[in-house]
Amino acid sequence: MKKRRMYRIGERPVQEAVKEPAPPPEPKVKDLPNVYFIELEPMKKESRTVNKLYTQDGTSIDKRLKDGRTKLFQDKSKAEAFAKQTRSYPYRVIDHNGVLAGFAVPK
Repeated sequence: MKKRRMYRIGERPVQEAVKEPAPPPEPKVKDLPNVYFIELEPMKKESRTVNKLYTQDGTSIDKRLKDGRTKLFQDKSKAEAFAKQTRSYPYRVIDHNGVLAGFAVPK
């Protein structure tokens, strides 16, 4: 454990030098007259998938729909009837633009 030094009233502690973060590397650019191409790293497969449906809180429900753990309805009354049968609850589903996409009921 580092020993702390006591300072007198009015005396200021000397600050240690703080390392500045290194600047970000510049993108690799091929030199062509008046044309620039930036070499991009290949995208990961996971980042290509776009989550399409969300709850009101912004939680993605795509995996739940794909696994069959949630059922999607266009009509609110059908969703409520299914929710009563399964003793669950319906909730609103929005798409990536924030537009109402329907109602979902977890199983």
